[in-house]
Amino acid sequence: MNILKSEEIIDIKKISSRNSILLLTFIIINEIGLYVLSLVIKKNILNLKPENMQSAWIFLAYSFQYLFTVPFVLILFRKNKNIKSSFKWFKKPNCSLLYILKWFVIGYSIIQISNIIFKGIFYLLEKILNVDFFSPAFELNDDLKYSIVVILALVIYAPIFEEILFRGKMLSDTVKYGSAFAIIIVGLYFGLFHKNYEQIFYAWVAGMIFAYLAIKTQSIIPSMIMHFLFNGSSAVVLFVTKEIDITKIDEVNFFNENLFVGFFLFAYGMFNLIIMVVGFILFIIEIFYKKEEINKNESKEKRKYLLSKLRVYFSTPITIVMLIILISITIVNMLGDGEIYI
Repeated sequence: MNILKSEEIIDIKKISSRNSILLLTFIIINEIGLYVLSLVIKKNILNLKPENMQSAWIFLAYSFQYLFTVPFVLILFRKNKNIKSSFKWFKKPNCSLLYILKWFVIGYSIIQISNIIFKGIFYLLEKILNVDFFSPAFELNDDLKYSIVVILALVIYAPIFEEILFRGKMLSDTVKYGSAFAIIIVGLYFGLFHKNYEQIFYAWVAGMIFAYLAIKTQSIIPSMIMHFLFNGSSAVVLFVTKEIDITKIDEVNFFNENLFVGFFLFAYGMFNLIIMVVGFILFIIEIFYKKEEINKNESKEKRKYLLSKLRVYFSTPITIVMLIILISITIVNMLGDGEIYI
C-alpha cells in the first residue's frame, strides 16, 4: 500500500524531472561551451603566447561555467518568470554566530572523515584490482597567472555560484517536500555534479552538510562561507606544495629536503585531526541533547514516508537517465587519463 497521496506522487515526480533536467541542461550547455572554447584555444584564435594558453583555457572555461552557464540555467528554470526564488535565502542567517561556528566545526569534521573513508575504500580497490584510477585534480605551478586563475575558480567562483545553484535554486525548490528529503537529494546532485570518483561521495556528504546549514539558518551565506573555507584550505595546500612532488612524501629524505613544506603539512594534518576530533565530539553531544527530537522525527512511519518519497523521486525516467549519464561520465573519468575536466 502506497502511503503517499496521488497529488504528492505527481508533485514529487515533477520536482524530480525538473531538478534532473536542470542538471542535465547545465552539463550539456557547459560541455558544448567548453568544446568550443577548447577549439578557440587550440587554434589560437586569440593570438595567445604559448606560455599563456593554459591559464587562458582555465580562466575561460571556469568563467564560462560559472559566469554564463549558472546564470543561464537559473534564468531558464526560474519560476513564474521570477529569478528571485533562487536568491531568497541570500540573506542574513536567523541564528547566532556561535551556532554557525559549531556547525562549521561539525560539518568540517564529518566532511573530512568521509573523505578519508572513501579515499581509503578506493585505495583498497586499486590494490585489490591492481589498477590505477584516474582522479582529475588541480595543480599549481610556477606560472603565476595560472595559479591565480585556479585559486579564483576554486575559492571564489565555486563557493558562490555552486551555492546559488544547489542550495539556492535546487534546495529552495525541493525543501517543501521535507528537509531530510531535500538534504539527501541536493547532496546527491552536488556529488554527481563533480564527476570525479574521489569527490562524488564526500561531495555528497558536503552537499548534505551545506544544505542542512542552509535550512537551519534560512540562509545560504553560512554554507557559502563554509564552502569557501573548505576550498580555501585546499588552495593553501596546493600553493605551498606546488614546487614539490607530493607523491614522494613517504620517502625517508622528503622532510629533510623540504623542511618548510614538511612542517606545514604536519601542522595542517594536526589542525585537521584536532578539528575532526572536536567536531566529532560536538556531533555526539548534539545527538545526545536532541535525542528526543531525533527519535520523534525518526519514527518508523516517518522513515517509511521518506523512503516512499525517495522511491518515487528516483523512479522518474529522466532522473534515471540523468543518474546513468553522470555515473557513466564519472566511471569514464575514473578509468581515463585525460586532462582535467571542468
